[in-house]
Amino acid sequence: MAGAMAASAAGTDSLGGRYVAEEEPGLSLTLDEAADGGVTGTLSGGQSTVSLSARRQGAGFAGTAVAGAQTLPVAALVEGDRLWLEIGAPGMAQRTVFRRGQGGHGGATAPVHDTTAGRRNVVINGQRLSDEELAHAEQAYRIRIPDAGYWYDPVLGAWGPQGGPTMGFIAPGLRLGGALRPDASGGGTAVVVNGRVLHPYDLMALQQIAGPIIPGRYFITAQGLAGPEGGPPMWNLAAMAAQAQGTGGGSNTWQSRVSGASGFSDGTTGAVFLPNGGIVSTGQ
Repeated sequence: MAGAMAASAAGTDSLGGRYVAEEEPGLSLTLDEAADGGVTGTLSGGQSTVSLSARRQGAGFAGTAVAGAQTLPVAALVEGDRLWLEIGAPGMAQRTVFRRGQGGHGGATAPVHDTTAGRRNVVINGQRLSDEELAHAEQAYRIRIPDAGYWYDPVLGAWGPQGGPTMGFIAPGLRLGGALRPDASGGGTAVVVNGRVLHPYDLMALQQIAGPIIPGRYFITAQGLAGPEGGPPMWNLAAMAAQAQGTGGGSNTWQSRVSGASGFSDGTTGAVFLPNGGIVSTGQ
């Protein structure tokens, strides 16, 4: 994440304020920034509290998080009114997306809400879901989708917050929202997958498996098969990830006994490989 921060323009607005997790409204982050660039904060959720101590770095910060007797590295990047927080060692970090709440500094906006009382406002690929569509999706997948803007790739099954990188995978081929837009992840690279310009985090994760990627247009299926757009599959990313894990290549590898996911880290960047071939960046 530090590399992404260095590439970002240094923000002039204070990071201080209160942030609320997009997917966990009960989880909040309160930050204070000193004139010398020191950042302190508290991450609160339920009855647990984590203390943060960091230094401003470009559009974010990096430092440590203390929970009881445990100290872990922490890093964050601010893009607009969103804050991407990672706690944990590279390759094993837990990422949470926060949105600046009302009363925050820097003129950022509050979470997206419909002004009509009782109505939800979930936007996927630029199209707001009706209350009926939203209720059906939440009942079918037994989840609650927080009011916000998202992108969804129906070919791969990947999804993420509007303007951000991949945050997870669901079933492909769902009829959710509008068509996937090229700028769904905000751009930042010259590599296009399934019509979406990859976010830098996504590109880093993909390159950890496939090596350097020539700018261009590609496809990736939910089974992990990939190739140039309009052509036949040329790579099996799931198999390549398994091979990379088996050979090690100087990286630390791991596999979850619960989800079947695996991953690795080379000390600076990493990736999580899901059983269906999906990839989530856990890079720096």
